[in-house]
Amino acid sequence: MTPENTPRKKSITFEKSHSLCSSSLESFAQIIDFSNQALEDTEEAIRSRKELTRRFLQEIEKEIAEAIKMLQLIGDPWKHGDRTEYEFMRISLDKALTARKKERRERLLQSWKDLLDLNEKRLELAKENSTLQLAGKPSRKKPRS
Repeated sequence: MTPENTPRKKSITFEKSHSLCSSSLESFAQIIDFSNQALEDTEEAIRSRKELTRRFLQEIEKEIAEAIKMLQLIGDPWKHGDRTEYEFMRISLDKALTARKKERRERLLQSWKDLLDLNEKRLELAKENSTLQLAGKPSRKKPRS
């Protein structure tokens, strides 16, 4: 027997290859776990972004309603005669109302952009995750008859 073909040498070679396979499988499992976690994190970011947008819009709507209420309390300028303080308040409230409406539009647009980016990322991660899941499954080839 040659030294390379001894039972001891074959046993060591098998143990090394078995060890490499098991560490490869563990690494692959870690990659799949990381991919799953990234997908979950992205979905959580989407939920958080929607909730944050909802809160911002709720606050902006409250400010808009307050400005409208104040404008209604001041009333029409011709009813007060020549009172510049009322006119100044009305113009200030009107500017604030316009600013809040603009802010609402900007928030909605930014939220839409953020959600679009997050959904694209989620789609990429889902495809990658699906590919990893398929690669990790053992093939079930039927023996040829």
